[in-house]
Amino acid sequence: MAVSSVKHHLADHPDWARGAARIFSADGGTAFERMSSALLDFWKAPEGKRLRARSTAGVRLVLRTDARRIALALHFAGTARPYHGLDLAVDGGEPRRIGPPDGRPQSWSEEIFTQASRRVRTLEIWLPHASEVILDALEAEEGALLEAAPPPEKTWVAIGDSITQGMLASSPARVYAAVAARAMRWELRNLAVGGETMQEALGRLCRPLGGDLATVAFGVNDYNQGMPIAEFARRARALLDGLLEGRPAFPVVLLTPFPWVGASAPANAAAPLEEYRATLRALAPSYPSVRVLEGPALLPSDPALFADHVHPNDAGMKCLGERLARELPRLLREIH
Repeated sequence: MAVSSVKHHLADHPDWARGAARIFSADGGTAFERMSSALLDFWKAPEGKRLRARSTAGVRLVLRTDARRIALALHFAGTARPYHGLDLAVDGGEPRRIGPPDGRPQSWSEEIFTQASRRVRTLEIWLPHASEVILDALEAEEGALLEAAPPPEKTWVAIGDSITQGMLASSPARVYAAVAARAMRWELRNLAVGGETMQEALGRLCRPLGGDLATVAFGVNDYNQGMPIAEFARRARALLDGLLEGRPAFPVVLLTPFPWVGASAPANAAAPLEEYRATLRALAPSYPSVRVLEGPALLPSDPALFADHVHPNDAGMKCLGERLARELPRLLREIH
């Protein structure tokens, strides 16, 4: 006997989504913005930054269902890097890559989950971290339970560059921020934009998005682009001032720059990379709720952990995420 199915539009069920500031109908489906409108305006140019900011890094669907079959259909509105995979985790298990092959697909639809009996399961579907996605529909059998899973108690706001956005991770749940958030069972708001440097406006712009703790991870691009140390310090202080305005006890963790592996120093380097780390160490004691974690202690300078001289590969992302997951809950307790 054939089983009837129903297509659900996610704009009608915004509570199924996590990691998004805005969920709305667009182009026949549902769009997800992880950034506030103010942040999207800040990153509107050039085109590369706009695409990175509009990518769905950290955005996922988390729902409880007893459906015997779930299918998903989506199309791509823009691509920052040709990584188009999604990840599916069932009942908190290891994520499994789903979705189209990497490249330049226009659209994709597929049955992503099946089970023999009507058992209630929790599905976690991570959307692509380097593409802008329109979710056309989620399809399940008629009469199946579909409801939002209970939200985590803590929310982590991750501010940073391509390493935090996860530009060279093979799929979205393998980005270090996703690895750490899943290990801690915290909500993740990934506000990172690939290629970026320390920007003073980001504190003020990220503050309205709330959270229980924020991490700030810049420095490698500042080093690579030759930003003077004094300017880096000025921007870092301004970012912290904006992030903490009106909430001086809000926990912030500065991650010092991760290693620059297996390559000579940039030709226009203004100072050694270690001086950028030292700048953040010197700045943190001015703020009672700010702590520092050393990037090289979280991600060792081992070529086996890197896809190039800057970006961690999946093994490096896993190492970084697991080590960070051990440190952030401890620091949150310490600050409070």
